[in-house]
Amino acid sequence: MKKFITASIFLAISLNAQTLATVNNQEIKVEDVNNFLKSTDQNMDYNKLDNKAKNLTLHQTIEKTLLIQEAQKENLDKTEEFKNTIEDFKNSLLVEFFMKNEFSKIEISKNEVENYYNSHLYEFQQDKKLKARHILVENIKTASDIIKELEKSKNKELTFVELASKNSIDGSRDSGGELGWFSKGDMIDEFWDATLKLKPKEFTKEPVKSMFGYHIIFLDEIQEPLTIKLEQVYSNIENQIRMDKFQSVIDERIKNIKKDAKIIIK
Repeated sequence: MKKFITASIFLAISLNAQTLATVNNQEIKVEDVNNFLKSTDQNMDYNKLDNKAKNLTLHQTIEKTLLIQEAQKENLDKTEEFKNTIEDFKNSLLVEFFMKNEFSKIEISKNEVENYYNSHLYEFQQDKKLKARHILVENIKTASDIIKELEKSKNKELTFVELASKNSIDGSRDSGGELGWFSKGDMIDEFWDATLKLKPKEFTKEPVKSMFGYHIIFLDEIQEPLTIKLEQVYSNIENQIRMDKFQSVIDERIKNIKKDAKIIIK
């Protein structure tokens, strides 16, 4: 077996894969690589990576280890700044663990979720929505000519998209006039009222005048008013109640701690 020695690194892959490498006699194990992955916000397991990713991650861990060793050689871990930073980090982490511990104690019953849903039903009601596209032009003659061309077409939806891409003077031309879903109030009244009169796959036979110009509107779909079911939002409601309870618990806990504590402000 060939041995490669670079920057005093001896890579020793063991049979049981516990020790993946050594860096200046410091062992690099699977858990070290997984800790590196966590530190870079990558929720992955080294053993589940493909060979290319394993190799990359291992060498990144090695490089980080080398930098740590260099910092230790320069005694940076013994400076006051480093020690103070570690202390601040420990205190912040301790508070975080305290919060997590308190949060884990909070229980939410099914009745609480159901009561919240029923008393906040308005939050889960959606108004009527329309999905449409349009062609916006500057004058009524151009708009009327486009309508005539649409009326002659056998595939009106496809023709509408093509004409929107060629003629519309607003940004929607890049998507064939696509406007997406909208509710009353999202669009100016003239536009909403004209769209509301259409059936899906119909377009306005007369130009619709607005402050922006003249519109030809094509209705794609209609979504009737609906109420979102409890099972669809159950976990969201549960989390909301839990967060509200947690805040109350923490506020009360801090209040009691401060009451019993000896605090001197100078």
